[in-house]
Amino acid sequence: MINKCENITIKITGNKCETNRDYRDFKQILIPSFITLKDSQCSNQSIASISINAKVIHSNILSTPSSFEIVNGENTKLSGYKVSIFGIINEVIMYENINCIMKTFSTSIPFSTFIVLSNDIDLSKEICIDICIEDVGVFNITYENIFQSIYALVYVN
Repeated sequence: MINKCENITIKITGNKCETNRDYRDFKQILIPSFITLKDSQCSNQSIASISINAKVIHSNILSTPSSFEIVNGENTKLSGYKVSIFGIINEVIMYENINCIMKTFSTSIPFSTFIVLSNDIDLSKEICIDICIEDVGVFNITYENIFQSIYALVYVN
């Protein structure tokens, strides 16, 4: 994990990506966000920890053009089906102000994407969509402003 803030612990709860797994139908996505931590008593804040949990809240299979010989820009053959995915990333940031008072900031970041399904997908069976967090980058812009980038893998399970 990239971390340009001092002494931050980043905890990812929920699904963690398995390094030895063969992900066949998947998409890697980037979810950037800009967060302002408000504190009327002081301006010097120190982030202690960030907890992140991602989940898929809705998915839908769509019919698309198919071509088993033409490869699209994502280097996948057009099977005739893709799944649209909507989800949310829940995050809790714990930070300490100059008076050593611990505060928390909670936010939910929506995301959406789609995955082109493989040619041999069996639509008569239930298709499970899942997400795992691969990496989180956190950068202090000012004492109150944080830029973060969350890299996630959305896949058909």
